Amino acid sequence: MRGKKDNSVQFVKGHYIGTVTPVKEGTIEEAVKLASGFAKRIEGGRIKPDIYEMLPKTNLVKNSEFYFQGPQAFENRFGSELSKALNIKSAMEGTAAKYTINRKQVDLIKINFPGRREVLEAVDSYLKSHADRPILYSQQNLEYHTIIEPDRSEAYIAESGDKFYFMFGGASDRKAQDFFEYILRGGN
Repeated sequence: MRGKKDNSVQFVKGHYIGTVTPVKEGTIEEAVKLASGFAKRIEGGRIKPDIYEMLPKTNLVKNSEFYFQGPQAFENRFGSELSKALNIKSAMEGTAAKYTINRKQVDLIKINFPGRREVLEAVDSYLKSHADRPILYSQQNLEYHTIIEPDRSEAYIAESGDKFYFMFGGASDRKAQDFFEYILRGGN
């Protein structure tokens, strides 16, 4: 099982992504049992959705990958405040994982939106929601924004076509920034 929300259970099996919602008088526990039954009957092993292939393998924390569709699954993992700030209601799907950079864990979120306009709205929404914090703009070839959080950690956002990249929890020692640039170059 991947995600569990008060009103539904989401799971990945083979090339399938399933969501089970309890009937009117059913419970979430019954939905979990039903989802487990479906997962056992679906052919194939634990093949992850294609979107996982877009995550870099360098520094990846094992078994931290998380696939989501829509705002409910995202909010279950990261909370409604971040969901609203990133305009997740417009997202099609996304993936997230934890990475270790210099013994500190950061979260990388990669989101697919229906089009470029929605991506730019997500960037604008996040920047507006954090307007009270210092924001640095890169002067190099890779364009992204660095937001300095109150705890002195750094968050990075970037966009490319219909994809939105967001990484938070980075230390201000340049290593997290280097890793984010590595990701924007395609992990090469």
